[in-house]
Amino acid sequence: MAGLYLAIYAVGGFVSARGFGLLAVLLLTFTSIAYLRIQAGNEFSHKEWMTRSYALIFAAVTLHEQREA
Repeated sequence: MAGLYLAIYAVGGFVSARGFGLLAVLLLTFTSIAYLRIQAGNEFSHKEWMTRSYALIFAAVTLHEQREA
């Protein structure tokens, strides 16, 4: 949720703000799907969706770090 708020203030203009906003929406979506899968007892699918969620978190970190350099 904070990612959506922070996307508004992203340095780098419209494209940067949209990218971080999209990452935030995808992160919420993928994590929600993972939560629903574990509630249904499907561990394998849960692990796959959590791996995707984890990758998105580090995509945001990578984008931020490159912007700092």
